[in-house]
Parts: sequence; C-alpha cells; structure tokens
Amino acid sequence: MTEELKAPELGRLVGETVERVVEWRTLGLLGREGVETYKPEDVQRARLVQLLLRRGIDLGDRPRGP
Repeated sequence: MTEELKAPELGRLVGETVERVVEWRTLGLLGREGVETYKPEDVQRARLVQLLLRRGIDLGDRPRGP
C-alpha cells in the first residue's frame, strides 16, 4: 500500500468511524498538518491509538511537541 488514503478509507482499514479518524487528526495523532490525506504509516498509528485507548490511556493528556 503506497497510495495516500482519505479518512473513510483509513477508518475502514482500522474499523473506526470517519468521525473518530478526524478526531484523532485534530489531536495531532494522525496525518500531517495542512494535508487531508493519510499515508500508509497512519494505519499503524491508528492501530497504536486503538491499543492505547483499550489500555485506558487518555489521549487528550498526551504531551505536546515543540
């Protein structure tokens, strides 16, 4: 998979709604700033986010980058 994905495609691949994918993007967990498509590595990031949520980690409390 080398092409860029749109939110519905990413959501389908990881079993999440488009709204959830957009929420994670808003939090800075997926995608790139100013670009509305996702790269294949965002599939892995989304799966990591899912794991963190299952473990009870609040994603809103994550440290912000510089």
